Amino acid sequence: MSDLTPDPARFPPDALLMFRTDWDGIIQTASPTFLRTVGYTEEEVIGQSVRMFRHADMPQAVYYYSSFALFEGRPVGAYTKSAAKDGADYWSFAIATPVDGGVFSIQMNPRAEILREVVPIYRDICAGERAGTLSVEDSARALEAAIRARLNLRDYDAYMSYALSRECRKRDLSKGRAAPPQMRQLREIYEMTLDVAARAAEVDAVFRETAQIRYNMRLQAGRLEGRFGPIGVISENHKVMRVKIEQDMRVFRDSAALGSDQIAHAAFATAVRGLADELVETIRADPRAQVDAAKWAVQDLQFLSEKYAARLADALSRLKRNAASLHEQCRRMRRVVSGLELTRIMCKIERARVYAGGEGLDEIVQRLERAERDLTLALSSIEKTVKSATSIADQLSEKRRTVLV
Repeated sequence: MSDLTPDPARFPPDALLMFRTDWDGIIQTASPTFLRTVGYTEEEVIGQSVRMFRHADMPQAVYYYSSFALFEGRPVGAYTKSAAKDGADYWSFAIATPVDGGVFSIQMNPRAEILREVVPIYRDICAGERAGTLSVEDSARALEAAIRARLNLRDYDAYMSYALSRECRKRDLSKGRAAPPQMRQLREIYEMTLDVAARAAEVDAVFRETAQIRYNMRLQAGRLEGRFGPIGVISENHKVMRVKIEQDMRVFRDSAALGSDQIAHAAFATAVRGLADELVETIRADPRAQVDAAKWAVQDLQFLSEKYAARLADALSRLKRNAASLHEQCRRMRRVVSGLELTRIMCKIERARVYAGGEGLDEIVQRLERAERDLTLALSSIEKTVKSATSIADQLSEKRRTVLV
């Protein structure tokens, strides 16, 4: 990835560039390493808009998402191509996060391969913007669609969390240190939340398929015995059960979200917190170190560390509440599976009674049997994953309590 990696003389591999702006994007202060990288003096940048570093190869969608997240009080990250004073450019993974009175920005030297996937996405979107075929909103939609199609990530928040996680991992490897246990555990939980959502979608799909079974039973009832025969009664009972299923499924789908968005945000914020703690340690150890950060940064960095520690605690609390709700919903879903089993048994009894002409009931019995099997497997998988995610969340919560004590 050498063609996308900044010149080490301009942007040292382990350096972290920092600057602070007010809410209007006016630069208030910047670290010496940032100033050396962009080639400006402090007098040239203080009081100027951060737009002076924007590069023409950056799609407006990135700034659209950044503004939206910051307005909501959330940190945001993106691969960014910036322009230096001498006309050169450099790539970074840039993080912007709200602080008291403005925005604190950190730029990392990019190392993860994901940047190679991002560059063509940016190029295609910029081409549409220049051609006048994409508004800012269209650009944002195009970026999110490309994230789903090309990167196989659900949305922008999942993408930025994934990218920062990979960049921090590369940074840890370059420094010969293991990834923080907290980040590893958060990644595990996030993967589990996605798995639960996928299994819940399977449950939903199977239940939707069972809706057709009632109509098939009515047809068989009309053909074999009339509307008010035993098979017709079974069909009506199945209809009543379907109404109850729809009510339970709405709650089940909501519970199955399991806070994946909050966990993605918490993982991103926790990674930012790790960078903030690293910077504080470096500044305190040696103000002349490679980071070259001045004391002005310490207060902001400590604020970020405390803020995102609290955000992690909130996300874990939400996850555990959702997990408890989902566990209860799985129990309710199993009762529904028992109802399908009863319908299947009654259909088998009627099939034995009618003898000839009941082949259509055979298909109904087989479909109900498949539905029972698929639902039982999916619910078992969800319950197992929820239990594991809750256990990890408990461990993270306990670690935080230990640190606070």
